Amino acid sequence: MPVGIDQVPHIEFTREVVRRFHHLYGVELFPEPQPLLTEVPKLPGLDGRKMSKSYDNVIYLSDSAAELTQKVKVMVTDPARKRRSDPGNPEICPVFAYHRVYSSEAQRQEVAHGCRTAGIGCLDCKGVLINNMLEQLQPLHERRAYYAAPPGRSHGGVRRRQRACPADRPGNHGGSSRDDARLSGDPRMDYKATLNLPQTAFPMKANLPQREPEFLRLWEEMGLYQALRRQAQGRPKYILHDGPPYANGHIHMGTALNKILKDLVVKTKQMEGFDAVYVPGWDCHGLPIEHQVDLELGPKRHQLSKTAIRQHCRAYAERFIAIQREEFKRLGVIGDWEHPYLTMSYDYEAVIVRELGKFLGNGGVYRGLKPVYWCISCVTALAEAEVEYEAHCSPSIYVAFPLQEGAAGKFPALQDKRVAVLVWTTTPWTLLANQAVALHPDFDYLAAEVGDWVYLVAAELAPQVFAKLGMSHYRPLCTCKGKELEGLKAEHPFLARPSLLVLGTHVTLEYGTGAVHTAPAHGQEDFEVGERYGLPVENPVDDHGRFVPGTPLVAGLDVFSANAVILDELRRRGRLLLAEDYTHSYPHCWRCKNPVIFRATAQWFISLEANNLRQRALEAIRQVEWIPARGENRIYDMIRHRPDWCISRQRAWGVPITVVQCTACETFLLSQEVAEHVAALVEREGADVWFERPGSGAGATGLSLLSLRRQRLSKRRGHPRRMVRLGS
Repeated sequence: MPVGIDQVPHIEFTREVVRRFHHLYGVELFPEPQPLLTEVPKLPGLDGRKMSKSYDNVIYLSDSAAELTQKVKVMVTDPARKRRSDPGNPEICPVFAYHRVYSSEAQRQEVAHGCRTAGIGCLDCKGVLINNMLEQLQPLHERRAYYAAPPGRSHGGVRRRQRACPADRPGNHGGSSRDDARLSGDPRMDYKATLNLPQTAFPMKANLPQREPEFLRLWEEMGLYQALRRQAQGRPKYILHDGPPYANGHIHMGTALNKILKDLVVKTKQMEGFDAVYVPGWDCHGLPIEHQVDLELGPKRHQLSKTAIRQHCRAYAERFIAIQREEFKRLGVIGDWEHPYLTMSYDYEAVIVRELGKFLGNGGVYRGLKPVYWCISCVTALAEAEVEYEAHCSPSIYVAFPLQEGAAGKFPALQDKRVAVLVWTTTPWTLLANQAVALHPDFDYLAAEVGDWVYLVAAELAPQVFAKLGMSHYRPLCTCKGKELEGLKAEHPFLARPSLLVLGTHVTLEYGTGAVHTAPAHGQEDFEVGERYGLPVENPVDDHGRFVPGTPLVAGLDVFSANAVILDELRRRGRLLLAEDYTHSYPHCWRCKNPVIFRATAQWFISLEANNLRQRALEAIRQVEWIPARGENRIYDMIRHRPDWCISRQRAWGVPITVVQCTACETFLLSQEVAEHVAALVEREGADVWFERPGSGAGATGLSLLSLRRQRLSKRRGHPRRMVRLGS
């Protein structure tokens, strides 16, 4: 085949492959490639394009006679020759380029002369080429068919290892003189048959789509996992604790990659001499599954009891456990698939209740009103691990909080001046819950006069803040430390109540004005500062993210829609200095992918300070080998700075918090004794028992161990003996 000189390296590589093939088999089966090189590879393909442009643009040794004939018939010829009577130019004809390879010198001269004089047509030229190609390629076809046949099998009546391929016998028109020389030692002996070549029953094609299910069926029939356990008895254990997937849908690329990598580790450790057990599991509780069930039930879910929803969730999880089990087994993952661990199994739920009981017994659990991540779409609190940060566009506003008259009197430069603290925020809707403005105690704050007003901002940020607000001609009056401003009172920008100036080390100079709007109901740092100053925690937002009735200006609106109304009110009062869109990283719910809010609600928490839990966890982290090592510092810092763990969710599908409350005095009973008794019931009947049995009638419900504690509590308080159970 004619090729360009740019293909010489490939030709040399092909020659080396042929030489090694000949050396291996001891006979020259194929001639070394002798390409016809052209300066520019104009016509290498059948259709005139480069061979790399089309998969079917070349002739293959595997082509049948019919395929070869068809390809030659459609080959591009000299474009200037439109009729048979037109003379042609063989130098630019792709067909003649093939004649240079497959035709003899006499034939080439005859064809070239006929082309130039219009003595032969293009079809005649192609016919000569087809005959020559079939004649020369026939021995190669015979060799290919012969050597592709499995060892010992018959091909055309000839058995391998007994006789050589007919095309390789001396005298065959496809053999060479060197072939004859190698085989001429004994005309009756085929020396190739005496070679000790490897023999295998492996088929030429893997046929994995058909073969893999057969492998899996064989492994299951022979009990491969159990056989491995018997074989590994007495070896040191290697246990991979499988962080389970959610049973809420088919597996995807992420879950497949996770399981395959773990399977590689387990199988490697087994071959290294360990007893590498692998018990797969599924996370069956929580928001992901309940969310999918809510979608399936639609509006019908509002008419169902909590127990009925839980039954739907259990059935949903069971369905996808069975589906995912077969999908993981199809990946070739070996494990104890018949005995997985399930977080919704009765014994597993009982263990959770008992472990919670230990925290209840040692005082590690408390109920508190604190700001938590709240998903207004899923209507539930979220833990930090259930929050993802995504880009979100918020209104960025600069708001003036005027100081009350005479509040800045201790600063002579501010006498008889209208002074306002300049605040920056991206959550205008939280201004309704504002109680204070936080300043850093050690930062310098500049009082700068602009027109009729004096604005207080962090001195380091003043140039960029005033430039952004278009107030480049501000006049500095004085500076002071943040701690000198503590206790002054400002006016709320649109509500008739004061806003206290407080101190907080969470204030930074990275962005904003150095003065932070503080709403204890809508931020962790705000809440902590509010506790220190005794600020009220007012949360005007309900579970669905709407402002409760009676809220000024925005009652009934959702928090994001309320932003526009609040901005209009700030403009009307002259308190809004700038408003613009601001795209930043914002927390989103990991399940529904919608933005979440910070909202103070009564939740149950596990304290990280009680019983020195935080310090013990940090010490345990240092005792673990982390791969890669950077993971150690990441989780260490996470535990060191994280707030108390919010364990309550406003959902139906999960393990309940086993706490009871007196209906009369509203006192909570946090008891390990109660948790142990409930755990025994859960072990027999499942966690649904907590929701199915009424809070009264302890004898009928089987919660008899509560009776004594109820009596003691009731006598102390002087109330009737009646307790109610809390939900999850």
